[in-house]
Amino acid sequence: MSHLKYAVLTVLLALSCSSFSPLYFNIDTVSPRNTYRVKLEGREQSFSSSVQQVKLTVLKGTETVFTDDKFYREEVDHPFLREYPAQEWISDSILRFTNVNTSQGPTDKIVVVNNGKDRVDVLKVEYASREKFLIFDFAPGAKLELTVLPYGQSANPNVSYSAYANGQTFQNMVTDWRKTGAGSEILIELGTSSADQKSTGLPRLTEINLAAIGRIAPKGRVQDADYNHLPVVEQLIAHGKQSIPYLISKLDDETKIQGHVMDYWNDVRVGDVAFIILTDFFTDHTWQNTTIPGVDWDEFLERGGNKDITAEQVLRNYISRHGRSKIKSRWQQIWDKYRDKVEWDQTERCFKPTSVVANSTP
Repeated sequence: MSHLKYAVLTVLLALSCSSFSPLYFNIDTVSPRNTYRVKLEGREQSFSSSVQQVKLTVLKGTETVFTDDKFYREEVDHPFLREYPAQEWISDSILRFTNVNTSQGPTDKIVVVNNGKDRVDVLKVEYASREKFLIFDFAPGAKLELTVLPYGQSANPNVSYSAYANGQTFQNMVTDWRKTGAGSEILIELGTSSADQKSTGLPRLTEINLAAIGRIAPKGRVQDADYNHLPVVEQLIAHGKQSIPYLISKLDDETKIQGHVMDYWNDVRVGDVAFIILTDFFTDHTWQNTTIPGVDWDEFLERGGNKDITAEQVLRNYISRHGRSKIKSRWQQIWDKYRDKVEWDQTERCFKPTSVVANSTP
């Protein structure tokens, strides 16, 4: 009987703690004209996981038009309600999640145009990891403007989007901001990427599957053709600098990769592959020097003087201490500083400061 009481007490205690945790929540909000209903359900992925996962459900009337089990997925030290404490309906078809107040100070604009033939049921726009927008029933030929606060850390913050239409989802990322009289704006054009893709044969960045990397040779960089023949890497290189924010966005992806990737590694995740590629992309042809400060494997991961542990263990130790989200945020800070100062050097097969590339060109 005492064992039963203990078991009941343990379950009640667990439920009590979870009810007060920012990891566990339910948001249920309805648009001003009662056209749309949006439900968010926050849960810890599992009792042993360090990841919070938020499920999105969108209803129009009584019909469920869209669900996304991974609307938000981050380490537990970045819970959704802390990152996006405010939700507001901008109109009957636009819902905004944010941690800032756009009524204060100057604003920039995200301009969205649907140049395609299909009506977009749900469009998600994410701005610089600080604002998310859900746009519903976006008609062909329609245009809208989203007001955002300037991102102080960078004049060129990342904007990503995913659209759901006719039962299919497609994603992309844009980074080319332009100055206007009032500030800056960036253009998202739906319905144009597929045509560009057909003409070049190059997949969109968000269609590049890092889990399909294949075996990475123990010698050389991932981009060294003498040792590695990796189509995923060549696709990333073909996208130029835009591949870097995409790789950064994957640094906290804990999806386990099936099959052999790295010799002697016990376990490889998508975030590990993204980190390996980023490190190699900023390592010169000697394999000894990085081309920008702070991205050397041992320096970034704080190996210290311990030379007796493997590169994998250095990475695992860092993740254990700080989490993958710390890797992602640090790489984002580095990229914010150097994004306008580097370009791909085809001779050395790495990203280098623009002035160095110019001086080395015959």
